[in-house]
Amino acid sequence: MLAKDYYTGKTLERVYLKSETISSFITLVEKIKQRYEIKAIVVDGRKGILNAYPKIPTQMCQFHQIQIINRYLTRKPKLEASKELRKITLALKTIKKELFIR
Repeated sequence: MLAKDYYTGKTLERVYLKSETISSFITLVEKIKQRYEIKAIVVDGRKGILNAYPKIPTQMCQFHQIQIINRYLTRKPKLEASKELRKITLALKTIKKELFIR
């Protein structure tokens, strides 16, 4: 598991694990909190991790959001609604905040 500073790209902490668990994630976050103020967390999509720190803004990374949607839609959807949803999903990578909100 790897934790990086968003602004500098500096690695804050690195942990080698046989498998990722929610408890290993919490241990990593607690270790980082001892040295830094955490303003937000971006995770790979495990539900328990998204809810582990309710007072810290947490979101799933766009790559994993798209992967989950691909699992349900496939990469070549046949239904028109599915095609539109896929188009919206792929736009997440480049869309600006104001347009997303609108």
